[in-house]
Amino acid sequence: MQRYVNIELLFSLANLCYLIGTLLLIRRVIKNRNSLKDFDPKGSTINFIGMTINVLALAGLGMYTTVIISSPTMVFWALVAIYSFKNK
Repeated sequence: MQRYVNIELLFSLANLCYLIGTLLLIRRVIKNRNSLKDFDPKGSTINFIGMTINVLALAGLGMYTTVIISSPTMVFWALVAIYSFKNK
């Protein structure tokens, strides 16, 4: 069966959207560090776990470009989760 869509391209585009959203969040945090108080520790941890599973799956499929694009988002959510738990 022939694929009409390049799956790696779709994953890369989706993770590029995540990256752009993360960069916007980082910009918000840099402008106002108090905005980190608005993040929920459990939600941030779940986002980090989800991104970690996503990156591991993509690495397992050999989609290393997508893994690189996903890494800043995963690191951001890890830092937010740690900060949220320390300051709640």
